Amino acid sequence: MQSDDTPAIAALTAYLERVHLVSDPALWARQRAAVLMRLDGGTVDALAGWLAAQRIVFPGFEHEVARTLFALAAGQTEPAMVMQDCDEPHAAVQPVAEPSSARQRVRSAREATRTQQLALF
Repeated sequence: MQSDDTPAIAALTAYLERVHLVSDPALWARQRAAVLMRLDGGTVDALAGWLAAQRIVFPGFEHEVARTLFALAAGQTEPAMVMQDCDEPHAAVQPVAEPSSARQRVRSAREATRTQQLALF
């Protein structure tokens, strides 16, 4: 990155502020600087591995964050939306079975018992 990339750095910093998990401000300042340094000449996989090792973002989102950071560093103004293809269609929702007659009798007996118990008071 060059020194005249202030809009890109502002976008990177704003994005990092939304996704990081580091609660210590001093540690976060050092790690944010390290992330920005790794963007210069690094790869998505290398940055994702480093993010995972340092536990800077939620586990499992390291590659998405790394891709977004590289896109922002390249001058894209908004983070890219990641669409995931699903190979299998979603299973159809099965209708809820009606209660069997035995369940209905038990339920009716319970309700009758409750009514009788309330009548005693």
